[in-house]
Amino acid sequence: MHPDLLPITAQRLSSDVRSALVPRFGAAAQQFEDAVHRSMRVYCGGFDGGPWFCWALSNRAVYVAPQSDEIVRVRIDASRAAIGMSSHAAGIVATLLAYCELCGHANLRYDHATARVFAVGHDRVRAFASGHVEADAIAAAID
Repeated sequence: MHPDLLPITAQRLSSDVRSALVPRFGAAAQQFEDAVHRSMRVYCGGFDGGPWFCWALSNRAVYVAPQSDEIVRVRIDASRAAIGMSSHAAGIVATLLAYCELCGHANLRYDHATARVFAVGHDRVRAFASGHVEADAIAAAID
C-alpha cells in the first residue's frame, strides 16, 4: 500500500518536550515551545498548565499536548462559541496555531526555508488531526 494511504499514527516520545524539539527545529525549538504555550494560554480559557508531552507522527511531524484529563474550552475569536475538547485535542489546536504564527514570522524575515519547515509541519499535523477522534472539534476551532 502507498505510504500516503496509510493512517497517520502518533507515538508519545519519552524524552522531555525540549529534548524532542531541538533535533527537529534547532535554534527555533524554544520559539516553537513558547508559541504553543502562548496559544494554550490565550485561546483555552482556564488552562493552568501542567506536564506536556511531545508526540511524533508517522508522517514525520511533531505536536505538543498537555497531559491532562480535563475538558478544555477553546475559543479562537469572539465571533465564535467556545468549543469543548480534550486537553490533548486542544494541544493539537495550539500546535497548529504555533506553526502558523512561526511560519508567518519567518516569512516576514524573508526566511523562506524556516517558513517552509513550519508550513510542512502544520500541514502534516493537520492531516493527522483530520483522522483524530475529535477531528470535528479541532477543525471547528481552527477553521
